[in-house]
Amino acid sequence: KAGKYLTITGQALEGYLVDTRNIFRLAEFLTGLWWTAGCGRFDGGISIHVDIDIEKIDYKKPESEALYNGLGQKVGDSSTWVPEMVPFEKMWNFAIDTAVGGMVGYPGYEHPRSDEGFRHCVAQHAQNYMIGTKKQLGRYKKYADQYFDAVLRSVDKIKADKEAMFKDPYILHAIQYAAADAKKISENIQYFTFDYGVKT
Repeated sequence: KAGKYLTITGQALEGYLVDTRNIFRLAEFLTGLWWTAGCGRFDGGISIHVDIDIEKIDYKKPESEALYNGLGQKVGDSSTWVPEMVPFEKMWNFAIDTAVGGMVGYPGYEHPRSDEGFRHCVAQHAQNYMIGTKKQLGRYKKYADQYFDAVLRSVDKIKADKEAMFKDPYILHAIQYAAADAKKISENIQYFTFDYGVKT
C-alpha cells in the first residue's frame, strides 16, 4: 500500500487557509494531484489527508449562501445545509466539489442542489480527501456507516426474496459498490489515524 496515502501538513498551512480563496486553490491542487496520480487505477488511486485543526480556522457563517448556475442565475440557497458542520468544513467540501466539477467539465458534472445531495457529495469526497487532525478524522466514520447500511438494506431485500437478484441484478451491483465505498473510507481513517501516511 506504500504510496497510496499522502498527508499534507505544515505550520503555515492553517494560516494560509484563513483566506477563503486559498481553500479553493488548495482543493484545485489536490484534485489535480489525485487525478494525475492515477485515479482510474483498479485500487482507487491515492487518498489525501490535510492535517489541520478545522476548529481553529474561524470562517464566519454568512446569512445567505446563494447557489448560482453557469448563467449567473440563482438556483438555490445552501445556508440550511449540514448545520452540524463548522463553516470551514462546509467551505472545504464546496471547494472540493467546485474543483471536481472543473476537472470533469460541463455539461456533465452536476453540483448538489439539496442538503441530502450535499451530504452524499461529502461522503463521496471522503473516499479521496479527508481534512482535520487525527482525532477529528473519526467524524468520517458516519459516511462509511451510511454505505455499509446501504449494503445491509440490499442484503435484506435478497434475504426476503431470493428471486430479487434475478428480478433486479442492480442489487448485486449496489452491494459491490457500496461495500467498496465503505471499505475505502474505513481504510483512510485507519491509515491516517496511525501515522502511516507519507508526510510532505
